[in-house]
Amino acid sequence: MSIGDKKNNDGWSEYANSILEKLKQLYDCNKETRKSLDELKFAVEKLKINGEEVKALRQWKKEVSEVWSPSNMEDAQKEIYLQKQKWATVYGIIIAIQVLWAVIIAFINMEQ
Repeated sequence: MSIGDKKNNDGWSEYANSILEKLKQLYDCNKETRKSLDELKFAVEKLKINGEEVKALRQWKKEVSEVWSPSNMEDAQKEIYLQKQKWATVYGIIIAIQVLWAVIIAFINMEQ
């Protein structure tokens, strides 16, 4: 019996082929796992970017809401109406003074 025949009879050849086949399967699974991990890393990066954008938008909304909240808008409207009312009062006083001067001048001209 030759050495090659003895190896074939011992089952080592079949065992080696079986191990080699398992290693190939594990390598393929490893490649698929790495590909899946890369996809997951990409998805996580997208989520991080989206999370940062959401934080920025929330901050912007908070600032805009603070500046122009309904109560602030109502206060601003009241302030504008107060300013308009003050100007209307000033115009009324100026017109009254002009009318008074016109009456005084007309009265002075009548006496002369």
